[in-house]
Amino acid sequence: MSSHAGLQSDNEMMEASIHAPEYASTHERNTARPRLRIAIQQKRFGAKAVLGKVAFDVHAGEIIAVLGASGCGKSTLLRAIAGLDQDWQGAIEIHAANAHRAPIVGVVYQEPRLMPWLTVEENIALTLVAAEPAPESNQTQTVDAPNKNTNPSIDGLLQAVYLENARHCLPKQLSGGMAQRVAIARALVRAPDVLLLDEPFSALDILTRRRLISLTREITAHFQTATVLVTHDPDEAVRLADRVVVLAHSSTAPPDAAGATICADIRPSSDPADKFREVEGIIATLHHHKQAAHR
Repeated sequence: MSSHAGLQSDNEMMEASIHAPEYASTHERNTARPRLRIAIQQKRFGAKAVLGKVAFDVHAGEIIAVLGASGCGKSTLLRAIAGLDQDWQGAIEIHAANAHRAPIVGVVYQEPRLMPWLTVEENIALTLVAAEPAPESNQTQTVDAPNKNTNPSIDGLLQAVYLENARHCLPKQLSGGMAQRVAIARALVRAPDVLLLDEPFSALDILTRRRLISLTREITAHFQTATVLVTHDPDEAVRLADRVVVLAHSSTAPPDAAGATICADIRPSSDPADKFREVEGIIATLHHHKQAAHR
């Protein structure tokens, strides 16, 4: 990795902290209209049912982790929320924080997917360029490097993800954790109502992963997004999320016929000892459903 004077590394990142508002209480969330409401009845790929009945709400400033074994429909659910897959039965409602515009969804993938020829701030601003209306058919469209001055919020985002000193760096100069922080800032630049995280920490080492978990909690509270995380890792889920929903195929019906449904719904405790028991309980639940599926 190339060196760059003044870069804030992953080790230095957690020495600072943005001032985030306190998390809303459970009562406040239960009485407020949810930012995201999911009520899927079924999703099929041909004759195969991938998802059965899956229903839960996500409020502003709340993080929901969706956990499950490979093939249980976690990423399929995320694609449905993002509007990338509309071939399913049921309903998904997103209520915009601003009633005068359409809802906005931000997505962070497992890989940062940065443009290697653009700087950190240009990669973040790229989403703004993509969202601009297309020119008339008789006009010539040119694509230039984004200018961060088009949206002063980019400065705030760089500060929020601890990358203000790396704004002029290219992706090849960044560590894996720094690159993923750029991806998070890029997903936030249009002020999304819903933030979707598709296993964004799975390729990172354990220390960087823990730091980004803390950062994600700060960002969700600070920007008041409704955040949905897809993960395979029970420890990551209980550390990060306010609520964990576990997807699994029915232990009584053929997997292809019924599709995955919610088999466990957990609100993690703040007590570390309880978190350990919750992780073990999730692992036992996943193991039970996996064994039942192979009987």
